[in-house]
Amino acid sequence: MAEAVRAKVQTVSVGTDLSGALSDWLVERYRDDLLGLADVTLFLPNNRAVSALTSAFVRSADKGLVLPRMVAIGDLALDEKLGPLLDPFSQDETTPFPAVPDIERLLKLVALIRQERGDASAAEALHLAKQLVQTLNELEVEEKSIHDIELDHDDADLADHWSKAYDSLKLLCRQSESWLAERYLLSPAARRNALLDRLKQRLKTTPPTAPVIAAGITTAAPAIAKLLSQIAGLSQGLVLLPHV
Repeated sequence: MAEAVRAKVQTVSVGTDLSGALSDWLVERYRDDLLGLADVTLFLPNNRAVSALTSAFVRSADKGLVLPRMVAIGDLALDEKLGPLLDPFSQDETTPFPAVPDIERLLKLVALIRQERGDASAAEALHLAKQLVQTLNELEVEEKSIHDIELDHDDADLADHWSKAYDSLKLLCRQSESWLAERYLLSPAARRNALLDRLKQRLKTTPPTAPVIAAGITTAAPAIAKLLSQIAGLSQGLVLLPHV
């Protein structure tokens, strides 16, 4: 099915459909015990991949089967999907704060922007708030903060302009962070990072006896990269990558 890259990491051949190859391999492996597929855990990049693999399993099976657990780790809302993988909690584990509702976070940022920029209309503030949410999510996925961004002030004509804009942005971020902390909430991206890190630790301290496979995940986001590294080191772990 696959071409070995290194121990526990494989890639499908050029032109091969990853979902089809993975489903064919697993169905063949569990042909005499299709119920055993229910013990397999598959980590996939997004919900679209989950749908594609589900369809591939239907095509691969010539009789009924119980699907493996499939989790889209690109989804910022991982609670329900990771729950069975993280329970029961040990006394040494703490539950991350809940994620702030998207609309509540957006409206708070709109209010902060209008407070900071009195001349901004509601429409302008909403547009800026949406852009800020996207930027913050991208930074948090990469485990960075706005303070990690360095500005180039070589152009003296732009230095003052960029400095003021950057100071305003940092202020908005600090206000947003304080608001979340006061309400004991996390951003969706920060909470996903916490859940993925806890899952990595769980796999390390209590390795599962059933197969754990990460398939088609190519992101270099730190929390996901660490999880993939842990999966690749499991006795029944496998990281399956598309051919590049």
